[in-house]
Amino acid sequence: MSDLTNYNPSQREAVTFGEGPLLVLAGPGSGKTFTITQRILYLIHEKQIPPQKLLVITFTREAAVSMRQRFLQISPQHTTVNFGTFHSCFYQILLRSGRVSPGNILNEKQKKELIYPVLKKIKARNALSATDLPELAKNLLTAIGYYKNTGDLQSSMDRLPEDWKNDFAQVYSGYEEARKRIRGLDFDDMLKECEELLQKDDALRAYWQNLFSYILIDEFQDINKVQYEIVRMLAGKGDHLFIVGDDDQSIYRFRGANIGNILGFEKVFPEAKVVRLEQNYRSTQNILNAANEVIVNNTERKEKRLWTENEEG
Repeated sequence: MSDLTNYNPSQREAVTFGEGPLLVLAGPGSGKTFTITQRILYLIHEKQIPPQKLLVITFTREAAVSMRQRFLQISPQHTTVNFGTFHSCFYQILLRSGRVSPGNILNEKQKKELIYPVLKKIKARNALSATDLPELAKNLLTAIGYYKNTGDLQSSMDRLPEDWKNDFAQVYSGYEEARKRIRGLDFDDMLKECEELLQKDDALRAYWQNLFSYILIDEFQDINKVQYEIVRMLAGKGDHLFIVGDDDQSIYRFRGANIGNILGFEKVFPEAKVVRLEQNYRSTQNILNAANEVIVNNTERKEKRLWTENEEG
């Protein structure tokens, strides 16, 4: 373990937190990754949690790889800590349960090949040209994915050209029929399948809850409704749930991210503790003052104000 004097007071509070759900509101440049990796070390050395019982989830593959590398630089012997993205972790649940095999996962090219015949079938009614097909397929697949992740039909249709909105239901059902015919799953299906599996199978849900003693999640502000529901099931009562995010940095609403997940965390887990990382190590105070004055105007946010010991600049 690092000397506790290496942490600022908020980082120390987060790293050494005891039992119960913890929400860490980490402003930009506040040492978020440092805090997460030190928390992992604390759980291993001070709480005596076996490394393989820790699950660390972040938003992108690049972030997961980077986080793992950062951790192994300070603790190279603990290679069994589980780092992954939401999709890679949920894929393992489906894989081990027999609900999916590696050959079933659809890439973007395969998804377009499935939806092309569906679009061509209604081509005459919508005056679809061959040159329009790739871009239209992309738009419709985006709308389908958004609907699967949010269940919000109107917002999904808003992403479509006006003359295709009335055909969305037909396109959706046609694509789903084609996908199921070859037993294919796209990334959005993986989330829905995992959610349904954990909801219906009590024994399987208990198995995965017991497999991981602690769950640490980064970039929590960018997860969608389905991802959150799976996390809630995996976490059980949430006693060992360590959430890190920043509502001021939520940028993926167009992809289904729901900022309400982080804003309402304490309602879902009433025993949750909130720690704010507000000390910035990256910028000058003048920059932070300007940023604070802008972001304070957001209507959906948790209060925090960045500050630094750096020079004015």
